[in-house]
Amino acid sequence: MEDKSYNKEIKDSLKIREANPQDIHEILSLYASINDEGETIDINEALSLFEKMKSYPYHKVFVVEKNERVLATFALTIIDYMAHGGKKVGILEDLVVEERHRRKGIGTEILKFAISECRKNGCYKLALSSNLRREKAHRFYEKNGFKLHGYSFYTTL
Repeated sequence: MEDKSYNKEIKDSLKIREANPQDIHEILSLYASINDEGETIDINEALSLFEKMKSYPYHKVFVVEKNERVLATFALTIIDYMAHGGKKVGILEDLVVEERHRRKGIGTEILKFAISECRKNGCYKLALSSNLRREKAHRFYEKNGFKLHGYSFYTTL
């Protein structure tokens, strides 16, 4: 059974902030933890991409920390659309919580933060995708008010 007092203590001491270059190594480690092959890009390439992303209107990588230790990361992109009355759309990507800190409310806090950012920026929706095999993640998103909507398709280039 989940220890609710621990969850409250975790949530009360969490800090969500925009990532900085010093966080890149920890972010890459989190990405590697959910990648089947455990691979990530080179640290120098990651730093270069991180700097490039700053030129986008709203494409930010965030970290969640407790006691100055990174426990989770996610990316939030807000883009303009001509459809839907010109309203913006938020896209949540790359959400990873360190395995031993899962099921303690951190993911829920991330979703609340992302929804708040999207509302502040005039978005009409926040979208995300999740690999078909991540059924626990699907239940988590549904529990937090997200609805299954259509299919996500891709082609390898």
